[in-house]
This record gives sequence, structure tokens and C-alpha cells, in this order.
Amino acid sequence: MLKQVAVATLMAGFTLGAPAQGRIAIAGFTLGQKMTTCPPGAERKMDVQDGKQGCTFPPGARSVFGQPAQLTLVLDRNGEIDSIVATELADAKSASAVASEKLGEPNERNEQQPSKQGEWSSKWLRDDDVLWVAASPGFNLLTLSSLNGSVAQQAARAFSNAADDCLLDVRDRRLSFDRSRSCQAAKGLHLAYVKVDKYTEWANTTKVPLHAYLVSEARGVLWTAVAISNAHHGSKRTALW
Repeated sequence: MLKQVAVATLMAGFTLGAPAQGRIAIAGFTLGQKMTTCPPGAERKMDVQDGKQGCTFPPGARSVFGQPAQLTLVLDRNGEIDSIVATELADAKSASAVASEKLGEPNERNEQQPSKQGEWSSKWLRDDDVLWVAASPGFNLLTLSSLNGSVAQQAARAFSNAADDCLLDVRDRRLSFDRSRSCQAAKGLHLAYVKVDKYTEWANTTKVPLHAYLVSEARGVLWTAVAISNAHHGSKRTALW
């Protein structure tokens, strides 16, 4: 959840680095852009997300995929845009439709049961950018973040890559689960992920973090490798490690 902290408005001497080529742009801003101060009309806030500083525009001051919203630029220690958050989005579905026109169809859609009509979300993965738009009655949100934007995500991706290599060893190279270095390496990588501090990130988000999806899918891949290994080698493994 974004924390609202009173701060000073910084406008003089504003400079903004050129948008990164090939990255998703939100209201003219992209991840990785460097700024010396907040843009004119935005306020510097000391703790907008995970203890990071940021620049927040007034509600409706910026258009996000054709819809007025309250836009926050979350900055890293180097003054570069680390993530972009749009709250109070006037019409999330219309914004999502415009995003689809610009970026193509989303990688994931989540339409809820009829009993929860109006709750839905869409996610686009474009290179290292992750765009997520969600809505429920009285709540609309858009976020843009980096696929490798956190230690937890980096640890989760390393575990996910090991799981994929493990499956290749077992399925294509016909190694047993116990003899595959990738299968055994996955154990240590999973432990490294478990030890990463994820509590702050979970407390400051309105969705399940991407790293949690990566780890969940990787565990499923490993269980598939276990099943194939058991079938090929006659083993009776009933646990990953």
C-alpha cells in the first residue's frame, strides 16, 4: 500500500533522462529514466513503497493509457525510476484496452467468478517490464515494474531456471532426479529464496508478487521431473529433497 507522507514540492532545475528504447511507457515515463528532482507538479514523498522515495502527481493530473489517474514514480537510490504506480484510475478496463492496442494481448487474464463480477486483472510481460492492471468494485490499479526488480525475484528466477534444467535432464537426457546436478542445485536455490526478506514486499503490494508465481510454477516443474524420473528408473521418490 502506498504510504502518504507530507513533503516539499521540487520543481526548479528539473531534468529527465531520455526514455529507454523498447520499454513500456506510462504517461511518458519508462523504467530506468533518471531525474534530478521531481517533475513540475509532482511532490517528493519520502516513503512511497518499500522505503523508497518517489514523486507523486495529484489525482487526475496525468493520463495513463487515456485515463486520468494519480501517478507515482518510485525511485531507486540512483534517482532512476524503479517502478510506476497509478491509483484512482478512472476506468481500468478502458486503460487495459488501450494497453492491448499498444502492446498486444496480455500474457495473462484473470476474470473472476460471476459472484465476484467486476473483479479482474491483466498482465503484460515485455522483455524486463511487467505491466499489471487490476480492478474490483471501488478499486482500480496499474503498476509497471521490472521482472528482475527485487532480490526475491532474482532468487526466484534462479530457482526457476534450475527447475527447467532439471526437467531437461530427466526428460530429455534420461538422468535420474538424484543424478541431475540441476535437480540437486534447485534445493539450495530454493533455500536461498526462502531466506530472502519478502515480508516488506508482501506488506506493500496489492497482488501476489511475481516471485511467488515463479517459485510456485518451478515447484510444479520439479514434481513433474520427479514423476518422470520415478517412471524411467523405477524409483519411489515422494519428496523433492
